[in-house]
Amino acid sequence: MTSGKPFSSPVGWGNDTLSRFQEMAFKNEMATFAHQTKWQGLLSNISIVLEKCSNYAMEETGKSCAGHQAYLLFTFAHSDYLALVRCAAAGHCLPAYPVGRASVEFAMYGWYLSTFPDATERWEKKPVKPSDKNDHQEWQKTWRKWNQEFSFSSIASKLGEKAADLSTWAKDIHQTAIDYGGHPNLSAFFSNTEFTNKLISSFFLHSWNNSSKHSMQFAADVGMFLISLFATSFENADDSMGLKEAVRMFAKEWILLQE
Repeated sequence: MTSGKPFSSPVGWGNDTLSRFQEMAFKNEMATFAHQTKWQGLLSNISIVLEKCSNYAMEETGKSCAGHQAYLLFTFAHSDYLALVRCAAAGHCLPAYPVGRASVEFAMYGWYLSTFPDATERWEKKPVKPSDKNDHQEWQKTWRKWNQEFSFSSIASKLGEKAADLSTWAKDIHQTAIDYGGHPNLSAFFSNTEFTNKLISSFFLHSWNNSSKHSMQFAADVGMFLISLFATSFENADDSMGLKEAVRMFAKEWILLQE
């Protein structure tokens, strides 16, 4: 962590492949900040609201240990959102999608534990694979039962019973993440390769193009979903902070940026 004061690059910075990549990625982030001001502004405003959600979660956790797992899961979702935005702003597009997927999954678990508090103890007791092979069959049986309750699809189905629109939104984001980098597939493969003079080359950072724009769209979509799900999970938070109204405003801006 830095103190926030101006500083010079440390000795040796840029002399190895990793710090050279980090330097290029950070310069891309600054270029996004300077030149893609509307996208930067939208993602920044979403971040401000998510920080309010995290502060609310931590305040509620401080009042009582009851239900702290659900609150903390949302703060972890917020943390992943920040990592997602950094990837998108740096043009590090492919990794943006699995990070966004993780962010949504954290939030989904947070919603589930906040809505069904009795599930918390079961969630905490995920069956651990035994070292003794003789116990393997029993472990498999208990693990399947645990997984049936806590898989993404199961939680999405539960969400659909109470908020069908949010469940559909969650599934769409999750599938988008898989299609564009959450799983190895052709879309991910071709987004990070170039064909020139019958030669194939691979690269990690994109300049501003369709891939980088799409990752920014995805980041904003994830952020709006997190706020919406937090508002649904903790209605008092929505009443005090106007979360759903904030998402409506962000969505209007998001649509305009597609044009």
